[in-house]
Amino acid sequence: MHRQSDMRYSILIVSSSERFVHLVKKSLDGFITIDVRKSGSLARRSLVERDYDIIVINAPLPDESGIELVRDASDRSRALILFVTPVELYDDVLENVTDRGVLAITSEMVENRLDKAIRYLTALQERIHRLEQKTLTLEEKTKPKPYLSIRRA
Repeated sequence: MHRQSDMRYSILIVSSSERFVHLVKKSLDGFITIDVRKSGSLARRSLVERDYDIIVINAPLPDESGIELVRDASDRSRALILFVTPVELYDDVLENVTDRGVLAITSEMVENRLDKAIRYLTALQERIHRLEQKTLTLEEKTKPKPYLSIRRA
């Protein structure tokens, strides 16, 4: 379903599974940028090259567990992150990613919850965007005006 708020967002999907990428893309109608990388190392290169609004990581990745990528991305990026993990690793993953503000779901939840998880992150990103705009407006209003002196002869 196309949502107006999706129009300005960019997303990085990190997964070696074509099926998973297809499921994510079905939820992203209207996103401006959809980049797909199949490994943690390729995803890191993309994070250096551009900023993303949302990152979806389907763990494990071919070259790492994905937790390392979460740490790097949350330290270097303002993107919101969705981490999808096998159910047997879910509790350990939660322990590692929750304090970084990462939303984690199990791979079993993908069929029914992926769309809602992405909508949730999109809504959060929209709220962040509105707050940033308000901050910029307030900064402009409180910026000191240059003093003009008029000399009288």
